[in-house]
Amino acid sequence: KDEELWFEDGNLILTTPTVRFRVYRGLLVAHSPVFRDMLSLPQPPEATPPSKCANCMPIVTLPLFDSPSDLHHFLKTLTARGLFCDNRLHPTFHQISAVIRMAHKYQCEALLARCMQYMSAFYHDDFPMWQTDGAVFSPKKFERIHCIGVVNLARLLGADKWLPGALMGCCMLGAEIVDGFEREDGTRETLSLEDLARCYLGRANLMEANAIATLKLLKQTVSPTCRRPERCEQAMRHILSELANEADDKTTPLTRLRWDFGWIDFVDRTDVERDLCWECHRMLDKDGRQKDVEREIYERLPEMMGVKVDRWGL
Repeated sequence: KDEELWFEDGNLILTTPTVRFRVYRGLLVAHSPVFRDMLSLPQPPEATPPSKCANCMPIVTLPLFDSPSDLHHFLKTLTARGLFCDNRLHPTFHQISAVIRMAHKYQCEALLARCMQYMSAFYHDDFPMWQTDGAVFSPKKFERIHCIGVVNLARLLGADKWLPGALMGCCMLGAEIVDGFEREDGTRETLSLEDLARCYLGRANLMEANAIATLKLLKQTVSPTCRRPERCEQAMRHILSELANEADDKTTPLTRLRWDFGWIDFVDRTDVERDLCWECHRMLDKDGRQKDVEREIYERLPEMMGVKVDRWGL
């Protein structure tokens, strides 16, 4: 039995092939119409032991075929002992994935909506938030590989706005993208062949978009308010030439898949003599050209990832 979710006064025993849970029937009935319907059916005689619980209700045993670890996270959340019991805490991927899949299966709409709200804070289509967060598509306790699971959750729920960011995260993975990762119950979480193909094409699209954006950012046009255009034009040519000189360096913007950071850092690292005037530097920074090229890529991200998202960024 599950020691954490075995209440001596519980009136419902849920059984899986390996673990039993003793909880409160009313709790599940209140949250899930599926459990409500299942428990409204006449129970076979062997499913109702002669013992009684504290409130004199018969103890009903209900067999389930869910993963014990998934059921544990789901029931723990319903009993206010896990996941969202403290807003300061962040769930692991395994916790929220289990709760989402179970809440979807058993039609716990309120719980599912809360989980989706949490995920949508990271996998969204809000460009200003992208700039603020640095396009960090990763809740605090998620590992990089878990973006594979996020893609699958988005497919399950029809949460299309999660897909561009989650697929972009998958594009950043190495060979592990093929094998995926192991869930707590021992099963493997992998991408579908269709989404795996999207990631291979997406990597090429991201690299191309990043190269074009870098060239646009560093085009040799100075700020309209520049007071020393010849010197700043020469500085920009120097910065552009350094891209080729550092082609083998993985920190160079041209060699990265991540398009949402790094250009200004590269400019500052390359322009060691600070030949660029303040006005031209500001023109390149996050509120200038960098913002413009990032927005261009951001608006095309669903297309680059091979998905369609209605009203993306609107």
